[in-house]
Amino acid sequence: MICKGIHPFSFQKAVIDEVKDAKGSGKIVVCKSVRQVGKSTLIANLLLYYAINFEGTKNYCLSPTLKQGKKLYKSVVKALTKAKFIKSANGSDLSIELKNESEIHFKSAEQGEALRGETVTGILCIDEFAYIPDDIYDIIKPWTTFHKAVTLMVSTPFIKEGYFG
Repeated sequence: MICKGIHPFSFQKAVIDEVKDAKGSGKIVVCKSVRQVGKSTLIANLLLYYAINFEGTKNYCLSPTLKQGKKLYKSVVKALTKAKFIKSANGSDLSIELKNESEIHFKSAEQGEALRGETVTGILCIDEFAYIPDDIYDIIKPWTTFHKAVTLMVSTPFIKEGYFG
């Protein structure tokens, strides 16, 4: 089977080049960009890249709202369904298990304290990071510590304060 990826814009390619071989490095990559240029597409493709190429990894995406997380979940499920990589997908808890035992989980900052205790072994993608409260980032930051997982933060900030501002 041949699986084709995106044809990235230059900024997407730069981000992909930074994170594609960084597994286990603990690297944090920040992408600050204008609206409507493919940041969510970038996240979806990097989640797919890590889950497909690194067997048995746990990969996460955190969005400010459940609605945003569901949108990303649906796009990833659609891509994996076409490629026949899905072992199981749960639309209620927004989780996907691939045939190679990798997992992709979608979480929302709205979950607050319930976010504690997860572990990322592949990549953590944070969508619209400028809109994630600092206290939520403090809760999820330890997810990547033990396995030195890569973190990708993307956002379109506009007069924001806090970690990303």
